[in-house]
Amino acid sequence: MNEVISITISGPPTAWAAPFFTGKRGISPRFREKAKAVWEINQQYDSSIIEGPVHLSITFRMPIPSSFSKKKKIQILKGEILHTKKSDCSNLFKFAEDCLKGTVIKDDSQVVSLQAKKEYHENPETIITVILLQDSYAPQERHEP
Repeated sequence: MNEVISITISGPPTAWAAPFFTGKRGISPRFREKAKAVWEINQQYDSSIIEGPVHLSITFRMPIPSSFSKKKKIQILKGEILHTKKSDCSNLFKFAEDCLKGTVIKDDSQVVSLQAKKEYHENPETIITVILLQDSYAPQERHEP
């Protein structure tokens, strides 16, 4: 039977951004956001790091802009208006996947299938579901960021 792990990261979803360099030093522009997300993941998952193949399903609940009219907000809550603004789904997924690396999964190369969805929601958050495709837990030491 496939094991299912559910993790929720509170707050508006964060998109991955490429590091930039000043001289020989690389700087991650999303350092604080990643540290917060990894901390939340560690609070919810304290088992061994998964080494086998996994399926990732991630739902990004994006904040509803306060500038939207009441009518538009109602349409959003009914699912009639989809989130088509920035950030793009692939960069949101990359950031979430990067936060899982070293905390839940050993490496992002273990992800053999994925599903990602962006939607407006009154409570912005990222909902991650990790499905272990084989019984392949191997005890590993976890490292903190």
